[in-house]
Amino acid sequence: MRRAIGMFVMCVVGCGDAEEDGVEAEAEAEAEAESEAEAESESEGEAGPAIFVYDQDAETAAIFAALFPAGAVLPLSIDDALARADVAPLVLIGPDAAAAADDAEALAALGERRLGMGEGGKAFFDALGSSLASSVCGEVGAIGVADVDHPIFESIAPDAGEAEGGFPLMRLFATDAVFDCGVTNATPGVTFLAWDYRYAGQFADIAFDGDDWWWGFGDAVSGAPEDMTDTGRRVLRQLVEFLVDG
Repeated sequence: MRRAIGMFVMCVVGCGDAEEDGVEAEAEAEAEAESEAEAESESEGEAGPAIFVYDQDAETAAIFAALFPAGAVLPLSIDDALARADVAPLVLIGPDAAAAADDAEALAALGERRLGMGEGGKAFFDALGSSLASSVCGEVGAIGVADVDHPIFESIAPDAGEAEGGFPLMRLFATDAVFDCGVTNATPGVTFLAWDYRYAGQFADIAFDGDDWWWGFGDAVSGAPEDMTDTGRRVLRQLVEFLVDG
C-alpha cells in the first residue's frame, strides 16, 4: 500500500513536470513552424535586389543603381557578381561590361531574367548565341514606340512627335550621339517594343525574346543616366521594375 501511495505521489509530481515539458516543446515547435512560414511568405512576396554588372566604371554603375529605390539594384563588378551563389530576379549587363562575354553563361545563370545594355549587352548576348545578338550599332537619341500600352511606357507621354507611319516618338537622350545597337527586324522570336526613329520597324532598341531583354543604348562613354532625359530615366526605371516583378 505504501508502495502504491509512493508511486502515486511520484506520478503526480513527476508526470506533471513531463506533461508541462511536452506542452512547452509542442508550443516551441509550433512557434518555430510559424516563424519559418512567415519567413517563407516574406521571401516569396519580396524579390531580392537586381544585379547591375559592370566592368571598370563603378561610379556610373552606382549612378544607374541610384535611379531605383535604395537596395533595389545592386551594382557589382564582374568578379563580385560571379562570386554570388543566389539567383537574382534580374541581371543587368551594364554598357561598359563587354568583358562579361568571357563568363556569359555563368552570369546568365545568376538571374531569372537578363537585360543586356548597349555595347556590354551585345557582347554578352553574342557569347550566348542569343537572337538578341543580331544587332547593328550606331548612334541614336529618340525612339519610335511600337506598343505604347506596354507597362514599361505606362503614364509616359510621347514627347518628340511622330515617326513615319504614325508611331509616337520618345526622346530618351539629350543628344543623338549616344551609342546604340538595334536588333534587326529579320530576327525570329524577338518582340519589338521600340526602335531607332530613323528606321521605322527595322532596328529594335528595346525588345525581348522570352526572359532575355534588350536595352540597346550605351557604351563605356555614353548612355549613362546623366545623358538621359527625364523620359529616358522613367522608361528605364519602369522596364527594370517590370522585369523584377516578373
